[in-house]
Amino acid sequence: MFTPRQLLNKALANRRNPWNWLLHLLGLVFFLLALLFHSSTLFGLAIGLGGIGLLNLHLPAGADNAFTKLAQAGLELEDSFRAMPRGWRKWLILSGLLVGAFFSVWALWTRAVLALCLLAGFGILARVAALNRANGIRL
Repeated sequence: MFTPRQLLNKALANRRNPWNWLLHLLGLVFFLLALLFHSSTLFGLAIGLGGIGLLNLHLPAGADNAFTKLAQAGLELEDSFRAMPRGWRKWLILSGLLVGAFFSVWALWTRAVLALCLLAGFGILARVAALNRANGIRL
């Protein structure tokens, strides 16, 4: 018999697998689609994928393709964020992500086209800023 804390620790350890990370990402995509289309079926699928992503799936290592590179990049991003010291910068990032998540949920649920375009614009702007930083362009 496992305690709830032991189950949580096992689930979080399994989450470090790229396959599990991709299942969680797919669950997030279905959750966002469920918000947009007000679909309980998509919501159930999202919850199911999130739960399955916590299990130990015993899958072989994935082929070297775009999906495994995406999973590795996501896991590296999580690791670098966890390694960041607690300070004003980390709290600013967390609060920005929280506000962005609430705004995204609201925009998808109400189907506000202008807000969705604003979200897409911010996403593109963040991507361009990251590419500029990677190429050495600083403002």
